[in-house]
Amino acid sequence: MYKVLLLLFVLFSYSKNVCAVNDTIYYDILDEPTVKNQAVYFEVKDSASITLLGYYMTGAPKYKIEILETGNPIKEGFATYYFPTGDISSEGMYANDLKEDVWLHRHADGNIWYESKYLNGKKNGDQKVYYKGGVIKRISNYKDDEVLEDVCYTEQNKIDTCRPFATPVYFSKEDSLGQQYILQECIASKLNLKKVTSVVIKLFIRDDGKVLAHRIITPLTAASIKALDNIITNMPAWQAPTVDESAHATSIILNITIP
Repeated sequence: MYKVLLLLFVLFSYSKNVCAVNDTIYYDILDEPTVKNQAVYFEVKDSASITLLGYYMTGAPKYKIEILETGNPIKEGFATYYFPTGDISSEGMYANDLKEDVWLHRHADGNIWYESKYLNGKKNGDQKVYYKGGVIKRISNYKDDEVLEDVCYTEQNKIDTCRPFATPVYFSKEDSLGQQYILQECIASKLNLKKVTSVVIKLFIRDDGKVLAHRIITPLTAASIKALDNIITNMPAWQAPTVDESAHATSIILNITIP
């Protein structure tokens, strides 16, 4: 009887492993699915696992996220994101695919530079920015993503003037709305978009202002896409947004209205 039970257990375990499906999906710099030779990271989907695993193309871990159940990609539980070096960049909780409770964001050396709190995916409560030495630099009180109060400190723990937390992304030679103005002007003058009132564009901007990649989301004709590609490719350098007074790469979406 014992041998029969042991055999059944082995067969059951084997059948689970055989039935489990491992899929690898490659993503480009805009987090869109792509082919392997154009990818910057990939995700391994295991139908028998309750964890999403993402990797840089080097094989180093990019993220590890708990999901609701096997086969269901809804994020539910603890998540950890990594630098390409393998060090933790941020960590926190998801609930029903939305950020929840406390999230910690770290410098490459492991020190926390930003502590955020979420409720149903929106910032709520005190969001804290730290100097590299661990001294609090800024406390911003939020209610549903809206800032209610902002207090800043020097490294000597004295009240300081608060500067914009994150500056808008814009052309370095223009004002904060320059990118929308120029794109709108270019699109209106160079493209024949009589039936389109707006164009949605997603861009990834490196911290030195270089546009690394872009994706036109609005359905357009091949000729219009080619013309718009040329406009974006030949744009002047952008100014990347700054967080804690340091430039950070970013992914943004522009919704350009056509006059």
